Amino acid sequence: GNFSELNAPLDWVTIECAACDSGGGARMVRFTDDHLWWDGSERSVSLRLLPLENWQLDPLNSALDFEPATECQIAAILSNVSRIAILGDFTRGGEGVAIDNIMITQAPVSEQPRYPVDCQKGCPCNRHNPEIIRPTCC
Repeated sequence: GNFSELNAPLDWVTIECAACDSGGGARMVRFTDDHLWWDGSERSVSLRLLPLENWQLDPLNSALDFEPATECQIAAILSNVSRIAILGDFTRGGEGVAIDNIMITQAPVSEQPRYPVDCQKGCPCNRHNPEIIRPTCC
C-alpha cells in the first residue's frame, strides 16, 4: 500500500470492557504516534499496558476528546476485557496486510503491579451520579 496517505485517526490497538462503568462500557486505545508507527515493512511490536505508555480513554462520545487513561481506568478495563481489536487497515488505498503471531503475555512477576489501592476505593460514577464512588464505576 501507499503509506504516504494514511487513514486517520490510526487506532492501532483497542481494548474494551463491556461491564465497566456500571455496564456503560469503557474503551482504551493506543493510537499511532512518533514512537509507535508502521510503514508497511515487517516488524515486531510490543505494547505495555501502563499509564505512561500513551493509552487513551475513549469518552464514548464523539463530541468529547480522548484523555490519557488513568491507572484505575486501565486496571478496571484489564480486569474484565471483553474485546481486543488490532488495526490492519492503515492506508486509504488498497493494501495487503498480514498480522501474524499475536501474543498476549504477562510481565515477569517482579514487574507486575498490584491492583492499585486507590482504585479499590472506586471511581466517581460520572455518567449517573458523580457523588457516588464505586469500584464498578472505574
